[in-house]
Amino acid sequence: YVNSYKAQHADIIVYSAAITAKTAPYLNNFVQLAEHVNKNRDLKIVLMDRAVNFGGFHAKAIKHYAQNMPNADINQLAFALDKQPYLKYSVAADLSAAGVGGNVIVISKRSLQCDTAACDFLLENGKLAIWDRTHWTLAGAKAFMAKFVNEHPALFK
Repeated sequence: YVNSYKAQHADIIVYSAAITAKTAPYLNNFVQLAEHVNKNRDLKIVLMDRAVNFGGFHAKAIKHYAQNMPNADINQLAFALDKQPYLKYSVAADLSAAGVGGNVIVISKRSLQCDTAACDFLLENGKLAIWDRTHWTLAGAKAFMAKFVNEHPALFK
C-alpha cells in the first residue's frame, strides 16, 4: 500500500467495511497511514460504516412478492430488520479525539439504503437490490452509488 502510486496520488480513498464498536477506534490508524502516504493536499478520505444486515429476509420477501405484496410494502418490512447501532457519529468522535480526520467524511450506508420508513431491498423497477445479508446486486450497487453521488456531489467534481 505504502509504495502504491494510486495510494500516493489518489484524490479520494474510500474505506468501506463492517465497522463495529470494537474496530471503530482503530480507524484513526488507517486515516493516519493514508494521510502520511498520500501526497495530495486535497485528499478526501471516506469512511463508510456497515451496511444494513437483511439476515434471512430473502425467503420472506419472495413469499410476500408471490402474494403480490407491493415492492414498497416489502421495503417497509425490510426497514425493521436491522436494529444494530450505526457508528457514523461515534467514528467521527473517535477520529476527532485522536486528533486526526480533518479531511475525513464519515458516511452511514444505512442513510443511503434507507429513508425514515423503508430500505432499498427491492428497487423501484422491481429488481432485487440485495444479494445476501449485506451485499448489493449489480442493480443495487448502481442505485446505491447514484444516491452516494447525489448526496455528496463535491467528492466527484
